Amino acid sequence: MDFFDRDIFKDFNFQKEEQNTESQICKAELDLGIKFPEELRRILLLYNGGSGEIGESYLDLWSLEDIVDFYQENMEAEANNLVPFASDGCGMAFALKKDSSEIRVVPMDSLEDKYSKECSNNFDKFIHDMYSGNIFKY
Repeated sequence: MDFFDRDIFKDFNFQKEEQNTESQICKAELDLGIKFPEELRRILLLYNGGSGEIGESYLDLWSLEDIVDFYQENMEAEANNLVPFASDGCGMAFALKKDSSEIRVVPMDSLEDKYSKECSNNFDKFIHDMYSGNIFKY
């Protein structure tokens, strides 16, 4: 199944007004100390985030600027192993785990790795699990 399958994203509103360049994404990766999953890189190049329903789950997928700003304001000082990139709109963040393909869920008011739980082992599975209703709930 193609990552941009129409059914998965039929109720999702991508940010079509903004796009990032490859160099902007590479700079963000350097600043954050991570490598974005290929599927997330594609979204950031084509749409720069968005929000809406994926299956029966809601996802607010942050823009590249928001990912970097949030990390620098909330995570960097903690030398945290997580890079939040999205939220569920109800107080939970989804984060990339550095040096791993793992996606973690963590409360927005307790953004430390020790409070996070694995919700998927990669970004593609994360999106498909959201669509099928199999996403881990904290």
